[in-house]
Amino acid sequence: MARYRLTQEYDDLGPLATDLVDYFHDVHRFHFIKSLHSPAGGALLCVRRGRRAHPGGKEKKIVVKHGINDFRADEIPGETHILEALRGAQHICQLLALRHDVIPDGDERAYANAWWAYDEFPLVWENPYMVLEAISNGTLDDFIKKNEGNPMSQDMLWILFLCLIRSCIAMAYPPYGEPGVTPTRERIKPGVEKSGISHSDMHGGNIMFGDAWEDDEHYGCNPLRVSELV
Repeated sequence: MARYRLTQEYDDLGPLATDLVDYFHDVHRFHFIKSLHSPAGGALLCVRRGRRAHPGGKEKKIVVKHGINDFRADEIPGETHILEALRGAQHICQLLALRHDVIPDGDERAYANAWWAYDEFPLVWENPYMVLEAISNGTLDDFIKKNEGNPMSQDMLWILFLCLIRSCIAMAYPPYGEPGVTPTRERIKPGVEKSGISHSDMHGGNIMFGDAWEDDEHYGCNPLRVSELV
């Protein structure tokens, strides 16, 4: 069992979720914060603090997504396959680790920058799971509720609209980035056949605000990034 003060929310987790929480704490020093999907689990927000967190010593948050039952577990491989194709797309929540991800031999720089994410995590049980970046600035639904009655500028609306367009471009023309790749702006690829990837459950709760970007499309605003593709 994880060696830290247990909370009521931990006690409410199902056995599959507690196995994952204990594993990530004992082996990788990530501390459980809360369950994001349901009391039983489904997606677990965890954090690692201090000098082991990642280069620079700041805390690092991750989301461990897993199946809380056989039906949900069957969705993980499909979403994983899609997120592997979309790895490297700026406006898509990024897949950080899979059990079979490895750092290329001799690539010491890549290993130094990504060791915390690209361990070959062993399966804690027979069901699959994946590790995603944590996007912590709220959802589009949260933003709409908070700003209800306050008109937004046309410039802001266009910035948010363009973010959604970029996420659709990513699905049509996936970048297929390697583990550890720095996400870049999505672009239409002339002459390339569209992938056929689509979002099966897009709504304001699955569209998140990322950290602010200073570029010629976002101008210091927080970009919209799409998650939960299955």
